[in-house]
Amino acid sequence: MTDVHYHEIDTGNNPPVSLPRHRAAPNIRTEIERQVEEMLKYKIIEPSNSIWHSPVCFTRKKDNSWRFCVDYIRVNALTSPMHSTLWNMHDFFDTMGEMQPQIFSSIDLSSSFWQVPLHPNSKQKAASITHSGIYEWNRMPKTFEEHLQHHNEVFTRLRKANFTLKPQKCHFAVKKVNYLDHIISKDGVQVDGSKINIVKNYPRPKNQHKVRQFLGVCNYYRRFVKDYAKITVPLNNLSQKDKEYVWTDKCQISFENLKQALTTAPVLSYPDMSKPFILTCDASGSVIGYILGQLDENGKERVISYSGRALRNNESNWTITEKNA
Repeated sequence: MTDVHYHEIDTGNNPPVSLPRHRAAPNIRTEIERQVEEMLKYKIIEPSNSIWHSPVCFTRKKDNSWRFCVDYIRVNALTSPMHSTLWNMHDFFDTMGEMQPQIFSSIDLSSSFWQVPLHPNSKQKAASITHSGIYEWNRMPKTFEEHLQHHNEVFTRLRKANFTLKPQKCHFAVKKVNYLDHIISKDGVQVDGSKINIVKNYPRPKNQHKVRQFLGVCNYYRRFVKDYAKITVPLNNLSQKDKEYVWTDKCQISFENLKQALTTAPVLSYPDMSKPFILTCDASGSVIGYILGQLDENGKERVISYSGRALRNNESNWTITEKNA
C-alpha cells in the first residue's frame, strides 16, 4: 500500500448514509465470506460499527471471477467533486510517433484502488455492509536495452510508492499491447477486436435508449471511421428526445454501414511532428469531415485520424467552399 497519497471523502455537513445490505444467492454469500476473510487477513478492511454503510454487490470480471463492489451511489451524491486533469488518450497516441516504439510492455496494479489508503476521517464513510457484518476500508476500494531501462525506472518508482503488481495482467517486451481498448504496435493504433465483435453482433436497437447506447460504443472509435458524422446522421436524429421512434430504411442503412466501417477499420499511423501534414476536407449539406494524414518514406499517404461533425444551423447555409475552409 502506498504512502504517497491518501484519499479523502468530503461529504460536508450532510447526514450519514445508512443503507440495508443486498440479499444474495447462496453461492454469492459464500464468495462474499471468502473475499471478506481474505481482505481481513491482508488488513484491507477491518470490522466497523460505523453509522455510515453502503451495500456490497458483485459483478463478473473478464476472467469470470467475481469482483467485490460497494454501491456508493448515495454517498457519491453527497461527496464534493474532485477536479483533476487527465492526459487525453489521443494526445498519448500522438506522442508515440516521436518515440517510434518497437517493443511494448504493460503493467497492471493488483487491485489498484486497494493500494491507495483512505484518510482516517473517511474510513467510516466508506464502510460497507454484508450479511456477515459491517466493515470499513483501510484503502480505496479500484531499443531493447532502453526498454529495460524504462522497466527499471518504473519498477523503482512503484517500489518507492509501495505499489504491487498483478503478474497475470502484465506483459513485457511484446510486439503489441492492449491500451484503453486499443491495440498499439510499431505500425500504429487499431481498434480492439473484442470490442468490435460487440459492435458486429449488436442487435437492431428497439428504442432510443438502445440507439444512444450503440452510438456510445461506436463513438469511442470514431477517429477510425471515414465520414463517421455523415454515416451516423439518421441514427443521431433518431436518438433525439423530441423525436418519435420510427426505424426507417435510412436508419437501417446507417446501422449496417457503421458496423461495416468499424469491423474493417484501418490501422492509424502515428503522427511524425517533423514532417508536413495533409488535411483533406469534405463537406456536404449537413456535415463536414476531414482526413489527417502524412506521406510515409515510400511516398504513400497514411491516415492518422478521421474526424468531422454535424453542421450548426447557420453553417448549413454556407457555400461548399466556406464549409471546407
